[in-house]
Amino acid sequence: MITSNEYFITQMKLRELREQRSRLTQAYTELRQQVDVTETETERLRTLYNGLRQLKFANQELHPDIANLEPLLDQADGQPVSAETLTFWRQRLEKELAGGQLRSEIVYVFGALLEEWAAGAPESAQTRAQREQEQRVQLERLLQPTQTGNYAKLLDTLLGDFAFNDPEIRAQQFQKAVGSQLRERVDVRELSKVLKQLSNSPYHAPEIRKQAQSFVADNIMQKELADALTIMLEHLDEWQRSQEGVPPRAFWTLNKWRLFIDDDLPTVFLRSSIC
Repeated sequence: MITSNEYFITQMKLRELREQRSRLTQAYTELRQQVDVTETETERLRTLYNGLRQLKFANQELHPDIANLEPLLDQADGQPVSAETLTFWRQRLEKELAGGQLRSEIVYVFGALLEEWAAGAPESAQTRAQREQEQRVQLERLLQPTQTGNYAKLLDTLLGDFAFNDPEIRAQQFQKAVGSQLRERVDVRELSKVLKQLSNSPYHAPEIRKQAQSFVADNIMQKELADALTIMLEHLDEWQRSQEGVPPRAFWTLNKWRLFIDDDLPTVFLRSSIC
């Protein structure tokens, strides 16, 4: 039987496969369009060759078995090459392009079927309605106004003393961290440390703590999670928040109701690793 950790990583990788399929579909379509508008047979071959060599996933070439056509293309610039030779290699690369499109679709469909099999029985409509009603009641209760002191001036003074009074410098430092450190491969030891912190933190939702605890006890799945996170960070610039926003949820912890942002474990790990 599949474990919760395996199912969680399967969902992460399938989500990345969805994004990857969309990017590859666009890349293959644009490559075909470039070939169609190219006038000479030599330029068609060159466009196909360079385009396929540039396609990568997680820093791995998607078409590593393409023959080295550099000598042929260099010769075509100075000496005549038979039309039959150019046509032969162009057709070979067109088949490689079609095969790449087919592989991306097959991998995605296989992942989707695996997720459906691992998910088991779906949540019933009655259970879902009860859960949503309970969340609404908790949020309404939590959002009721309460009498609190006004500590704005005190907080401004404290934060100013800790050099948080220059938003431009702070933004530059954050951008630098995102552009360098977060692009590096996720280290399993670093991941383990963050997971242990999340598993014991009362300031995260119970689901996040439970997921973190399950990974702390499984070294093999920690490595799988680190690999999946590394793949996701390769496309950090494409991460987007939902236009509807991230809904908060109310949980009773530390003797009071608290709001928790409904983020998933990868996003929580990202925030924790840069704080």
